[in-house]
Amino acid sequence: MKSSLHGSLRPLPILRLALADLRDEWLLSLCIALAIAAVLAPLMILFGLKSGAVEILRHRLVEDPRNREIRPKITRTFDVSWFQDIRHRPDVAFVTPLTRGISSTVDAVNGATGATGQLDLSPTGRGDALITENGAAIPKENECVLTAAAADELGVKKGDTVEIRTNRRVQKEFQTASLKLKVAGILDLRAGGAKIAYVLLPVVEAVEQYLDGQSVPEYGWTGTRPFAHPEFDGALLVAGSEGLDPAYERKAVTNTGFVRLEKLAASKIENVVGFKVGDTDQVWLLRPAGSTVRPENFDALKEKLRGSGVRILPWVDTVSVKIFSSDGHVFPANIKGVPAADAGNEAAAFAPKIPDARKPIDPLPVIFPGKGTPANEGDSIVLTGVGGPLTVPVKGISGIPAEGTVLVPSDSAGIFRQALSRQVERDPTTGEFLVVRRGYSGFRLFAKTIDQVDDLRRFLESEEIPVFHEGERINDVQTLDRQLSRFFWFIAGVGIAGAVATLAASLYASAERKSYELAVLRLLGLRRREIIQFPAWQGVLLTTIGFAMALGIYAIASSVLGQVFQDQLHAGEHLTYLPSGPVAAIFFLLLALALLSSLLASLRIMHTDLSEALREGSA
Repeated sequence: MKSSLHGSLRPLPILRLALADLRDEWLLSLCIALAIAAVLAPLMILFGLKSGAVEILRHRLVEDPRNREIRPKITRTFDVSWFQDIRHRPDVAFVTPLTRGISSTVDAVNGATGATGQLDLSPTGRGDALITENGAAIPKENECVLTAAAADELGVKKGDTVEIRTNRRVQKEFQTASLKLKVAGILDLRAGGAKIAYVLLPVVEAVEQYLDGQSVPEYGWTGTRPFAHPEFDGALLVAGSEGLDPAYERKAVTNTGFVRLEKLAASKIENVVGFKVGDTDQVWLLRPAGSTVRPENFDALKEKLRGSGVRILPWVDTVSVKIFSSDGHVFPANIKGVPAADAGNEAAAFAPKIPDARKPIDPLPVIFPGKGTPANEGDSIVLTGVGGPLTVPVKGISGIPAEGTVLVPSDSAGIFRQALSRQVERDPTTGEFLVVRRGYSGFRLFAKTIDQVDDLRRFLESEEIPVFHEGERINDVQTLDRQLSRFFWFIAGVGIAGAVATLAASLYASAERKSYELAVLRLLGLRRREIIQFPAWQGVLLTTIGFAMALGIYAIASSVLGQVFQDQLHAGEHLTYLPSGPVAAIFFLLLALALLSSLLASLRIMHTDLSEALREGSA
C-alpha cells in the first residue's frame, strides 16, 4: 500500500492535489491572486507608460530627419576631397556641399499667376532624408521641391512651374538670368518654416557662377571665363630723395584697404622689393587690412596719392617655386613681381614683353637670378598651390636680380600668389590662368540614426568644425529614459517585495492550517521532499494567476488611456507599450521569489511533529 501510494504521488499528482486545494478554497485563493494582481497591475501600467512615452519621443526624434541633421557654425572652405572622404563614413546617411550664402538667394515667379517671392536655393540629392521623409521625391534636372512656406508665398502646387531669377551688376549695367523649374513636390510643414527651394547642386553652382560674372553655357547665361585675378600682399611706395609728405602718409591708409605703412631701411629695400631702385629713392611698404589686396585697391590708392609724385608698385611677398630647365636642372627660387616701368632697371628687353592680363604671352618672360642660369625654350616654373602643381612655361631674359629671386610681371606674380589660396589652372591652349572652384562654404549632413549624431559631432569638432545639431534634445530623451527606468525599478522593487511578502504569508498560513492533512499524507507514505512540493506548486499557481490578472487589468487600462489621449497621438503611436523581454523577466523573477517564499511554508511542514499535528487535527 505504501509503495503503491508513493509510486502514484509523483510531481504531477501533487500539482493536481495543490490545484484541488486552491479550488476548494477558491475564495481565499482568489483574494491572494487579487492581492498579487493589485500590486503588479499598477507597476505594469507605470512601466507601459514609461516605455510608451519614451518610445513616442524617440520615434518622433528618429522620424523627423531634422534631428539627424548637422550644420556647420562657421564658413570655411571644404574641398571636394573632404566630401568624398566623409561620404565613406558608415554613420553618414547623406551629405551635400553648400555654396556661398550670398549667392543662394533668388527671386521666384509663379509661371501661371505672376506671384513673386524671394527664395533660398538649397542643394539636395539622392538620400536626402529631409525630402524623402517629408512627402516628396528628390527633384530631377529642371525640377525643384518647395517647402510649405515657399509654396504658400508663390501660390503654387505640385506640377506648377516656377521661374527663378538672379541679378548681377557688370560695369554699371544690371543683368538678369532666369531658369524655369517644375515643382516636383511640396514638403510637409515639419520640414521647416523657411522659404526654400531644393534643387540639384549644379543649379546652385550655376547661380553662384553667374553672380561671379562668369558664363553658364548650359543655361544660356552669358558672361566671362573664370579668369584668375592677381592678389598682392601689399604695395610699395617709391618716392624720390624728398620722401613722402606726412599728409599723403595718412591718405594712403584711409579708405584704401591698406592700414599699415612702414618705411624700409636702405639695406632692406632690394631684399623686400626684389630688384634695385634708384640710389636716392626711399621706399615704404604698405600692408592691407586683410591677407591680400586686389587691383581695385590700387585704383583707390592711386586716387588718394594723386599729385604726390610717388610710384605705386604691387608687392608680393615670398612665393617659393622651382625652376625646371630644359636640360634637366632644378633649383628653388622666390617669385617677385616687377611692373614694366621698373623692369628696364634690370633688363631693357623685359618691359615690352610683359603680357596683358587678358592676353597672356607664352612662354612667360622672366628674369632669372645670376649668370649662367637657364634661359632656354622648354624651361618652366612650378608652383605647388592649394590645387596641386601649377606649371607655367617660361622664357628667361638675361639679368641679375637678387640671388635666388625670379622676377616676373607684377600681374603674373599676383596670380601665383592667388594660387596659394585658390586652385588656379593654366589653359594650355590660350595660356590663360583660370580659377577652379576651390571648394564649398558649408554642407548639409545627416547621420543615419540619432544615436550616431554625437559621434559625428565629435569627429567634426576634432577637425575644428563647430556644428549645430540636436544632440541636446536627443540627450534629454536618453536621460529621461534612464531616469524613468531607475524610478520604475525602484517602485517595482518595493511592489514586488510587497507581493512576495503577501504570498509568503499566505503560503505559511496555509501550511499552518493544513498541518493535519499534510501529516496524514506523510503517514500514508509521502516523503518530506515530496510534501514540500505542495506549497511550491501553490506558490507557482497563485503567482501565475495573479500575474495573468495583472496583465488583464493592464490591457483594460491601456485601452482606456489610449482612448483618452488619442488626440495627442500620431498614427501608429501607442501611449502605453509593454516590452515582452522585461515582462518575461519580471514574471520569472516572481516565480523564483514565490519558490523562495514557499520555503518558509516548507520549513514549517518539515519541523512539524506528526503526533502533534494529528492531535491538533483530531481535537
